Amino acid sequence: MTGRVSVVILLVVSAVVGGFVYLAVSSGRGGETMPLYSNRRFDPYGTAALYRMMQRRTEWVTTLERPRLEDEHRGVMIQVLSLADEAWYDEFGDEIDNPYHLPTPMLLDWIADGNTLIQMTRRRTPVMESLGIDFAEDPESGVIQGVPDWAEHLQEQQLKGVPPNELDTWEVSTRWRSAQERSGTSNRSVLLHAPRELATGDLEGWQPRLWSGGIAYGGEIEYGRGRVVVVGSPSPTLNYYLGERENLSWLIEMLGEDSIVFDEWAHGVGHGGTIIETLAHFGLIPVLLQVPVWLMCYRWSTAGRRTAVDHKPLRQRSGRDQIDTLGRLYEHAWSLGERRRRVYDEVLTRFAAACRCLPAEVEARLRNRSDAQAVRALTLIREARGLALVERPCCVSCGYALSGLKTNRCPECGALIPRRVTRLMERPDSGIHSVDDAKPNARDSALGRILDHSSSLAQELKRV
Repeated sequence: MTGRVSVVILLVVSAVVGGFVYLAVSSGRGGETMPLYSNRRFDPYGTAALYRMMQRRTEWVTTLERPRLEDEHRGVMIQVLSLADEAWYDEFGDEIDNPYHLPTPMLLDWIADGNTLIQMTRRRTPVMESLGIDFAEDPESGVIQGVPDWAEHLQEQQLKGVPPNELDTWEVSTRWRSAQERSGTSNRSVLLHAPRELATGDLEGWQPRLWSGGIAYGGEIEYGRGRVVVVGSPSPTLNYYLGERENLSWLIEMLGEDSIVFDEWAHGVGHGGTIIETLAHFGLIPVLLQVPVWLMCYRWSTAGRRTAVDHKPLRQRSGRDQIDTLGRLYEHAWSLGERRRRVYDEVLTRFAAACRCLPAEVEARLRNRSDAQAVRALTLIREARGLALVERPCCVSCGYALSGLKTNRCPECGALIPRRVTRLMERPDSGIHSVDDAKPNARDSALGRILDHSSSLAQELKRV
């Protein structure tokens, strides 16, 4: 069950990562799928040509893809705006302003700080409303109209990809009149496609600049230490019209040598600075796509084959069983004869330590004492010696009976025979030489008693 859940989780993660990458790549796409007038659009109705040309000409060219201005956004901002075909509503259903408009107070403060805003639009913007700039009145009704039907129809045709030379509209050749031109015209001819007329009223500071036959299609106004330029058509900046007349030369003069900011937030493009964009910049998108495959391969290689395992509870062992097992291990570690001799040596060592003498001197030291503890110690030593010096000598390693043999090695296991055992071998022996002769007998039960008694008796000898 756990393996299946892991596989499902990996599949879900893979789907999420794939969708995330798809959306991120889509946000950075170009061509006809991008909003009209975006600098990521390469068809006739995009501004990619102007954007890339200014990148090569000016050192600082950035895009605004957030609803706020940062410190890097300085110099000249160009907004190529399309029509807002639909209303925007908040979560309560109330109609609100276009969320892709920058906050007007923030934008006006930015202009007053010495920057320039260029708006190419057929619709009245919040900045125009704040500064009092408006389009011309309808000659028939004398009322300023909203977006005319022909402007909305034009945008519908552009969205459908109708070629510019097939659009049912008109073009206007205008000239930019600068404030220094006394003659009223300059040498920059600008071609506008289906422009809207701008008012030429008595607005203080408003200077109409783009003229054709007494009609103004663009102008500028100073605000604080900066200025705002408004043109009634986005066509001079579009890929198709950029090379017409002197559109490019006029734009270069308008943009100048300052830093340039292309407002992409106004087109709903707000995906700059994402992790995917950074990974794409370094070419790591394929690595990101391979991560789910690596995880699935690792999970498959470590899963193994699941088999049913009968987990039986372990038998609980008591402390007595463990001690008994340890004793049996010690018992099989030495042969019978070696255990007897080691017990005898241990008794001598304990009494020698209690009497503060060598093991070879302990019996003489005990004979010179008249206390009962010394008599008992001598008796215990003789008993231990009697067990160690049995009627037949045995091999230290395997317990083989060695009485009567004339050799220094055991014929059973080949071990070297100690000198003390060699002396015992010189005595005659009528027994059978076998390992069974060295098996424990009744007297071996006294080994434990001798060790316990010698320990307590040694403590008594120290106190006397």
